[in-house]
Amino acid sequence: MDKDLPLGTGFSYAKNLTAHRSDWKYVHHAHQFLRKWLIDHPEFLSNEFYFGGDSYSGIPVPAIVQEISNGNEKGLQPFINLQGYMLGNPITTNREDNDQIQYAHGMGLISDELYACLSRINEFHILDPYCKDDSPLWRRTLTQELKESLSSHLTAPGLSCRTYGFYLTTKWANDQHVRKALHIRE
Repeated sequence: MDKDLPLGTGFSYAKNLTAHRSDWKYVHHAHQFLRKWLIDHPEFLSNEFYFGGDSYSGIPVPAIVQEISNGNEKGLQPFINLQGYMLGNPITTNREDNDQIQYAHGMGLISDELYACLSRINEFHILDPYCKDDSPLWRRTLTQELKESLSSHLTAPGLSCRTYGFYLTTKWANDQHVRKALHIRE
C-alpha cells in the first residue's frame, strides 16, 4: 500500500484547510486511516506491516509507528502486525544546513581554487553532472511554498540530469488518462 501523506502531497487532498494543521493531526489521521483500511481489507490483517518514508517523513513516521504500537497495546482493533519502520534520508529537524564546504573555506582549511571547484559540484549527488539550468523548484525544501512545488511551468532539465526523472514523473502523474486510471479525484 502507498499513501500520500501528509495531506496536500501527491494526490492527497482535504476538503477543508483545518486538516492541514499539525504533525500530530497527521499522525492521528495516518493511524486512523490504516486501521479503517485494514477493516475494509481484512485479507491483509495477517501480513507483517512495515511503515516507511523518506525526507520529511523522518519527523512524523516514528510518531505514527509509536501511535500504532500504543493502539495495539490498548487493544484497538484491528490489530496491526507491526514489525518495524524504515526511513530513507530522513529530515529530523526543521532546520536545513549544508555549510561544511563554506565553513572549511572560511576557516582557511581549503584553498580558494578548491572552493571554486567545489562550488560547481552537485552537492546532493556528487557523481552526477552539475545541471546549472535545472529549475530550482525540483530541489524541494521545507521552506518552499507548496504552491511553488506544484507549478506546471517547470523547465525540463537536460537528459543527463538526475532531475529529468522527476520531470517525467510529474508529467506522467498529471496526465489525465493516468489520473483517470488511478481513480484520482479532480
